[in-house]
Formats: sequence, C-alpha cells, structure tokens
Amino acid sequence: MGIVVGILGLIFSLGAVAGFYVDTLVRDLVRGQLSGADRLEVRVEAVPNYKLVSGEIDRLRLAGRGLAIRPEFRIARLDLETDAIAVDLGSTSGPPRLRRPLQAAVHIELIEDDLNQALNAPDILKNLQGIRTELPGGVGGAGREEVLDFTEPRIFLKDSEVILQSVVRVRGREETLLVAFRTDLVVDAGTRLRFIKPAFTLNDVPVPPEIANVFLAGLNDIVDLEQLAPQGIIARVLNFKVEPGKLDVVVFARIERIPGT
Repeated sequence: MGIVVGILGLIFSLGAVAGFYVDTLVRDLVRGQLSGADRLEVRVEAVPNYKLVSGEIDRLRLAGRGLAIRPEFRIARLDLETDAIAVDLGSTSGPPRLRRPLQAAVHIELIEDDLNQALNAPDILKNLQGIRTELPGGVGGAGREEVLDFTEPRIFLKDSEVILQSVVRVRGREETLLVAFRTDLVVDAGTRLRFIKPAFTLNDVPVPPEIANVFLAGLNDIVDLEQLAPQGIIARVLNFKVEPGKLDVVVFARIERIPGT
C-alpha cells in the first residue's frame, strides 16, 4: 500500500507533466521500494495531459520481471493495469484521497526456485518449529508426545499438482526423518491458496493427521487476501494455474480507500 500511496502522490504532484518524464520518476519510485528488479517498466496515461491537474489519469500500467519484494521473496513476473484513477487534490497534507475506488488487475508468475527461497525465510520456518505430536511406531515412535522441527522445506511444481517435502528433526534424537506429500493447490473463496487432499509420508510411512494438519496450517497461512480487507482492499483470485516449475495467478483488486484518509 505504501507503494500505491507514493505513486499517486508523485503523479499528481507533477501537474500537467506527462510522458517519459513522469513514467521514469514513477518507475524509479517503485524500484526504490524493492530489494531488486531485473526489469521494470511504467506507463502513466492521461489524455489530455492537463487531466493530471484535476487529479485524474486514464490508466496506470506497470510491468516487472524478477522483482524482489523482500530479499527472500521474489516475483518472476508482475503485470499491473488499473482502470481510470481519480484523486481529490483538495487536501494539502496527508496521503491522497480517492474520489472513487481504484480498481486494478494483476498478473503474477512465481517460479519454483523463488518459492523455495520464500519457504525457507525465517518468518515461515518459525511456524514449523516446536510441533508436538506422537510419531508412528513405523518410524521409531516412542509411544509418547515428541517435539518436531521442520527444516529445509522444498516445493516441486507439476501439472496441477504440488509436491512438498521437509527434513524433520526430532528433539533428543540424532537421526532425521523426511516428510513428503503430494497435494492439490486450490483457491478457497477467491481469497486464499490452500493445500488440499494431501498424501503424507514420513520416511515412506503414512503420517498421522496431527502432523499433517499442523504442517499444512503453517503453509496455508502464507497467502490470504482477506488480510487486506482492514486496509480497505478487496482482492479476489480470477485465475490460478499450477504448471511444471511455476504458478500463474491473476488477481483483481479494488482499493476503497487509502489508509490515513
């Protein structure tokens, strides 16, 4: 949201200036909010140019490749296109106020290597630590509750299928185990990516539901668009595909208000 506020503030502070100059300034602003970008292009459309003075543009387009939102989270492809935008320029302080909701379509492509880097980020790994459950006897379960730490999670993308695996360290033991499962990845109510119908194994032994559910709970919390609602953003997944080596997602977003306005 901070990037959106910055873009709108910059565009409308430039008055009737348009074309390459404003496109370059907006591109540099967006690039400054990222940890890195292989390629980034921005196009601000306003015909005639003086519409900017009244707080209006016809369309904003942004195309990026290899965008590092954070050092551990990279987006292979991002294409964004908005409808017409209208901003109230009457206020001289604070963020710009939308005269009508801002609507945009976003196309995102995530590749396997980038997802694996994100899965091993500290914020994700901490959700996979200290899991208490009883292991099955087939993998040396002691018949009592034990504490498990999941490490080195990896994801493999196939046609309409996701394969996840992780090393499991049992506290108090030297040996490690390997948990793996195949699952479908679906969109729940257009807002949340969920892993369903998992087939779990632990060293090739079926995993108890307790372990499976805790592991999935941490992963299912990664993407939930409902978390944006308190910020005045309504987002829905329009298209979602799992292909070999990549995920392809199209999202519609409607921004009702900008925080602080």
